[in-house]
Amino acid sequence: TCIGARRLWRGQSITSEKIRLRIARAAACPALCEFGVYLEPESSRREAGKALGSAVEQGLSRKNWKIVSATCAGAPAENAIDNNPATLWHTHTEAGRQPPPQAVVVDMGQEHQLTGFLYLPRQDGNAIGTVDQYAFHVSADGKTWGEPVTTGEFSNIVNSPEQKKVMFKQPVKGRYFKFTALHAAAGNCVSAAEIGVTGK
Repeated sequence: TCIGARRLWRGQSITSEKIRLRIARAAACPALCEFGVYLEPESSRREAGKALGSAVEQGLSRKNWKIVSATCAGAPAENAIDNNPATLWHTHTEAGRQPPPQAVVVDMGQEHQLTGFLYLPRQDGNAIGTVDQYAFHVSADGKTWGEPVTTGEFSNIVNSPEQKKVMFKQPVKGRYFKFTALHAAAGNCVSAAEIGVTGK
């Protein structure tokens, strides 16, 4: 979460005598004014979890959805369509981090008129694999894709890891969609907590 120039990171509650902050990468010479750690009341953490679930837009029902293919799966691609923000699809395999571009193809079970798509970055406080550049395709048969319906980037997504909603210029009909991560903002791999679509 960002509050002005401040970044707040919520992690798991731990007990420790010492802490270390390691800055692995920076756009320029790192500069810190203040660094602190806090113990959040358990009641507040529970409420934050509830708020996260309610803040995520579901889009079209995923009842009959299934993964057709994924170019790489360090964790199952099904995690990206399971309506659970706590799970994620990623491309960090036993062989190491697999870089973009990486894509996942979803069969929605029937044709829909789509108006946009939804992307929720991982919600575990880790930015590795967070997608900041994308392409989105729609297909009637899952074989013929043509040009992407939309391409673009998610600005400042590392500092604001909230659900992103991209609306198409005009509705598109199709049964299959393909989400392609063209670039990751952090880490040389790809991750997604949830991928959805809007429409009817």
